Amino acid sequence: MGMRGITQLPNQKLKKITTSSLKLGNGAEFFMEHVKITDKRFTNLYWVTLAKNKHKFELTNFDRTNSLLNISRDFISHGRGVKFTASINTSQFYLADQGKQPSQCAYNLFVKAGIMFQPPANTRPIIIESDGDLKLRDLAPVGKIKIGENIFGWEGFLGNSHGKNNQACLEAIGIFAIDFNYAYQKEGGRKKMPVPESSIVKAGPDQLLIGVARDSMGPYVNKVSNNTLNLYESDYVLRGSKMLLSQVKVKDKVQTISVDGLKLAKKVNASSGILSLSKDKHTLKMQVKKYLIPSKVKHINPTSRNFRKSWSLILETDNRVAFFINDARPKIKGQEGLNLFELHDIVSSRFNFKNAILCDAGQSSKICVKNNESELKVVGNKHYLYNNTIIPKWDGLHGRKIPSALIAYRAR
Repeated sequence: MGMRGITQLPNQKLKKITTSSLKLGNGAEFFMEHVKITDKRFTNLYWVTLAKNKHKFELTNFDRTNSLLNISRDFISHGRGVKFTASINTSQFYLADQGKQPSQCAYNLFVKAGIMFQPPANTRPIIIESDGDLKLRDLAPVGKIKIGENIFGWEGFLGNSHGKNNQACLEAIGIFAIDFNYAYQKEGGRKKMPVPESSIVKAGPDQLLIGVARDSMGPYVNKVSNNTLNLYESDYVLRGSKMLLSQVKVKDKVQTISVDGLKLAKKVNASSGILSLSKDKHTLKMQVKKYLIPSKVKHINPTSRNFRKSWSLILETDNRVAFFINDARPKIKGQEGLNLFELHDIVSSRFNFKNAILCDAGQSSKICVKNNESELKVVGNKHYLYNNTIIPKWDGLHGRKIPSALIAYRAR
């Protein structure tokens, strides 16, 4: 079976694919399926299944974004005695068409080689990889952090276990706190612009703010203030009582010890998903309302039947891991993709999953696959318009650049 890429012409409609499969070798198989939703709506599904006993995984996390295709090519070019099988996009991230850029772009929990680049804002499902082993689990936004010689408890700013009134706990505020406005373009698409005042973190009475940044030696305190700090000038900000933080000073080393019991050893990489895809629709609806933070997405309602898009999922069964996406054309009627409940029905009918994590969705949704003979092939949303140029341009093959991907590989 060939894996024909979707045309990159901006006005080209999504094509119906032929339902088929291809064995990739070493317990991996690639599937394509055309699905009719109604008489006027359809989508295309793509997924890869991977035998757990024959594959290892690498969660690649970066300060800056790159295309899934380039991330996959870089992995292959480094060799290391392993063979690439497939990759999929993972975490949500800061995305703006103009304005300042943060030092690190991933939302919520983002850990690279045991270093926490971003704290979690609230409870989320987490993709955890350590020395090639993969785990999918929920983590609460709580943990332990060492600043200088002192150890503190901390909680994400949207968490609810300790509460902001706990004087012995620091509040961790990352770039997820930054809000956005949208401006629609005559040429098509829209520009996403940060709200400047939303990046300002304010200290309350008798509070201090601690800015955390990184250099070649690791995380350290780069700012201390009893007034305000700007999230664009640090990786994240910790807020706590003056009494608790009285010994903290600029240049103190910072080490995140744990997140909800997960010890951040040097080999640990972790990335937040959007939410877990539960077995029943009622629980799914409750999870959306609890974890997707409607105040952050005022212009959309993820529980609406009309909220349709491409989705990326990482699923786990007893013996296999699966990378799964559906394709869409957001501006073409009948090809807008799936709502969450349609996605639930499709996935539940094809996988007896133990865990299923929704990753960044929409135009980030892509899978790269490779068999023993072929070049890398990209499937998924190839209908992508770059707005951050004078004249918007289309680039479907690379599409939206992302900060992280999960790669499946096997020994040669």
